[in-house]
Amino acid sequence: MCIRLKWRCGVLYSKAIFHKKHSATLVGFILFCSCLLADSDVPPYNFERPIFLVGPEISNSLMGSTYAYTARNSNKDIRLLITVMNVTEIRERFSELSNVQCINLFLEELKKVHEQFFSVNMTRPLSVGSAEFLRFRWTGEKSDKTMIGVLSCGRLKDNYYVIHFTDALKSATHSFPAIRTSLKTLRPSEK
Repeated sequence: MCIRLKWRCGVLYSKAIFHKKHSATLVGFILFCSCLLADSDVPPYNFERPIFLVGPEISNSLMGSTYAYTARNSNKDIRLLITVMNVTEIRERFSELSNVQCINLFLEELKKVHEQFFSVNMTRPLSVGSAEFLRFRWTGEKSDKTMIGVLSCGRLKDNYYVIHFTDALKSATHSFPAIRTSLKTLRPSEK
């Protein structure tokens, strides 16, 4: 018998036939893991997600958690990524992280996966909740498609938020305004 928990908890293997005491231990472990996962599946913010996006799928790392929203229609290239990093933990690692340094960390990764990559600092900031974040726009080629994206970083309460949305060049004129409007509604959750 193989019991598979959510991917973040890993895979747990047990014998096909097990004793009552093992069964109780296993049930307790499953309940414990599901309680931990229930808390981690909730983003630390609220916002009115655009209707054409679904998610989030969550990816945790040492730097923080990334919440990925993808197109409801699987033929579309649109993605919205919101990475949340705790200010205290980041300061312990980097002492201080400016918005430009924060963006440069992510731009370096984007350069690695896009050909003909180009980025520019935009004069108008990105409105995220009640704050205004420094905004970079980038273009690049990936899989024979011209992609365009917006990368932004700033602080709301006790977290840095890295906002990154991308789409194919042809459809970005429709998707980006809706994403910008939805980001204005983003608010950190009350603990």
